[in-house]
Amino acid sequence: MYENALLILPQKNEPIRVPYCYLFQTSKTEYTVVLNTEFEERFEFSKLGEKFDAFGKSLSDALNKMMLRSQTTIKEMIPETDPLKTYKLAALMKDGRAAKRKDTDAISAELWRRLTRSIDEAGLGQEYGFLDALALKDQECVGVKRGLIGDLTGDYIWLLFPLCSPGSNKLLNIVALEAFSTSSSDEQKPEAQPEKNNMARASNQEDTEEKSSNTNGKATYFFRLLRRQAYAQANDEELKIELNSFIKNINRCMIDINFRREPIYLSDDSLESPKYTQYRFAVAKIPSLRILRSLFIGRVIHSSFDQWKNDITNLLDLSTSIMDDSAK
Repeated sequence: MYENALLILPQKNEPIRVPYCYLFQTSKTEYTVVLNTEFEERFEFSKLGEKFDAFGKSLSDALNKMMLRSQTTIKEMIPETDPLKTYKLAALMKDGRAAKRKDTDAISAELWRRLTRSIDEAGLGQEYGFLDALALKDQECVGVKRGLIGDLTGDYIWLLFPLCSPGSNKLLNIVALEAFSTSSSDEQKPEAQPEKNNMARASNQEDTEEKSSNTNGKATYFFRLLRRQAYAQANDEELKIELNSFIKNINRCMIDINFRREPIYLSDDSLESPKYTQYRFAVAKIPSLRILRSLFIGRVIHSSFDQWKNDITNLLDLSTSIMDDSAK
């Protein structure tokens, strides 16, 4: 049992990682512990013998600590909010999960107001305003992830913007992902800290890679909801259903890869390079990473606002005019 997930090591299969934030039901029946996730996964642990009670207690403690961390994060963002609202927001945004704006506003509209203040402080106010103007506002999402080494790394905030046709609420086949750290130093970004997993050894490389191409190490990422042919045939109601599914799945995928972005956008040719060996094996072993790579359609680096805005306009024009799902 780790801080954020349960790791199962089968004797004859790949390891299985179960993030605590996706457990919606746990139960004990006749010396068997049963875990159910939001993705209709069911795990049964039996024959635990003398470790049965210890396993149940450790799991309960881990879930309680996760909720406490999430409540602490919310409380730091909105110090004056009452405990019940804090708990409800923490339940929506457990351990980095992105929640819809309409759901957070129903609990406390103050969260989004504080969020926009953090965005301004991070130097992304203009970019946020541009994406917000193009997005379906009640479906925008925000997630807050505690830094990997606590206060030294600050909070990691990520946002999803389901984009619409200018002047209408018709969903485009495009969702933008923006992310930033509240740390004052880019060198202390969460993804730049060492972790004990296959992808971590290349994380500093990602930090260097993005810094070499722009001054602040930030970029906006774009994904498609559907195959382009399917989007052309979908009506508005079907698109909204697909958007709900997309938000649920991208939450899971980003948590599974601990918000690493470089392995999402690297080309297949780049993955053949020896320096990306860890990512190449990660793509082969982690289904969530393969899903993200298949949905990824492009990224736009922040070097100046005018350049960023112009590149996004070009990306949107290109993405809405082609039908090839592999085009990026």
